Amino acid sequence: DLWAQLDHPRYDTVDLRAYAGITFWAKLVGSGGRLTVGMNPGRSYFEASNDVPSVTLTLSAEWQQFSLPFTAFGIDGQAVASIDFIVGEGGDSFDFWLDDLAFLCIAGCPRYE
Repeated sequence: DLWAQLDHPRYDTVDLRAYAGITFWAKLVGSGGRLTVGMNPGRSYFEASNDVPSVTLTLSAEWQQFSLPFTAFGIDGQAVASIDFIVGEGGDSFDFWLDDLAFLCIAGCPRYE
């Protein structure tokens, strides 16, 4: 589980409704090419995977770009504690690469000063 905690170190949820979803580049060698991306609402994926909205993707050994709207997870982005990237649940060895994780703006990115 590779995860991006959004409010470190408190692990509180963050309101992401100003955004439409996430985008990233990834590649995976081994582990059947399966990547699960979870929008963690503050519960451990491994303790309560049914409570963590997730999407499973098929990756390859070549870089691919993915854009996942929050609607693909069945959420509006209101309460997300972390973005989890889960690979290798079967115990196989693998090489997983992730790059350029970013939020998708709805209509022009919000500015914070």
